[in-house]
Amino acid sequence: MNLRTWLNENSRVILIAGLILISIYSLYSYLDVVLTFLQTILSVLMPFIVAFFVAFLLAPLKEWIKKQLVSKAIKDPSLQNVISALLTIIMLFLILTLFFLFVIPQLITSITTLINNLPTFFEQLNSWVSNLNVEYDISQLLNQALQWVESNFEILLTSSYNILGSLWTTVVELVWGFILVLIFMMILLSDRQQLSLSIKKLLYSVFNLKIADELTSFTKMTSSIFRSYFIGQALDSLLLGAIIFVVLLILGFPYAVLIGVIIMFTNMIPFFGPFMGAIPSILILLTVDYNYAIQFAIIILIAQQIDGNILSPYILGDSLQLPSFMIMFSITIFGGLFGLVGMIFGVPTFAVMYRLFVRFVNYRLEKL
Repeated sequence: MNLRTWLNENSRVILIAGLILISIYSLYSYLDVVLTFLQTILSVLMPFIVAFFVAFLLAPLKEWIKKQLVSKAIKDPSLQNVISALLTIIMLFLILTLFFLFVIPQLITSITTLINNLPTFFEQLNSWVSNLNVEYDISQLLNQALQWVESNFEILLTSSYNILGSLWTTVVELVWGFILVLIFMMILLSDRQQLSLSIKKLLYSVFNLKIADELTSFTKMTSSIFRSYFIGQALDSLLLGAIIFVVLLILGFPYAVLIGVIIMFTNMIPFFGPFMGAIPSILILLTVDYNYAIQFAIIILIAQQIDGNILSPYILGDSLQLPSFMIMFSITIFGGLFGLVGMIFGVPTFAVMYRLFVRFVNYRLEKL
């Protein structure tokens, strides 16, 4: 085969490879511009992304409301979807309202009490360090900090005004973003079936039957993994946080609400989450009494054993189908690349990749 024949037969591959190389070189040459552009696009699309993710998680609840409640009273299918979506959003809004009415005030009280107790804690710590005959005096650090504040008071005052102005702008942006999220959620939940049908039509119109079937199967598998993981993990974290709160409340621990909320949110991260929540909780209790800190360390160890061996397997089941080592591996890799967001989304993402790899291996074995 001569060179001209080979070029003619592989012209499409050569063209695609050339376009890819040019694209990579262009992205590398204008990396700063591309990153700035992507950040701008991401900030503009953020309300839609949040709405899509929340609507994705609430879709089973919307379908249950439609089947059990709305369909029995309303016969029009389009109206059923709208009413079901509206009721789902109202339920979410009520849950958030209850959280802000009952939990947030308790959190503010706990944080205020903690801040007020810090001077006493530093005095006790200073006395303890002095008893150890350590030359460095913590009070010196506090005095230096106070002198710095006094000498830079005008700068701090100006910065405070700027921070308040930025805070007000942030609040306005959050309120407007929240309104956009609700609107997008209403549209996504009410038109979910129509959107799914439109995406299927697009896939089957662009790709051949085999590839379209594979893409549809991949989408269903990915949706199932992500939805099962996040709903199960949220329920597991909520139960664990509630258990910690009740136990601390019964035993008379301070900051029970604050610690329960910390444990609830950090437990969304497998393996490392419990440690991320336990360490600040222990430090908070140290400001009151070291006995509380020691007792809490024992309580959290017992609670994590209960969660890891009873609650989590019962709620999550084997939805991920990942060995423990791979879960830790995915958290470490995605966390190192994308920070906290990577630690939260890394496990289901790696589960999808692992499922695809297993499917590929089985396919190749069948061909042997």
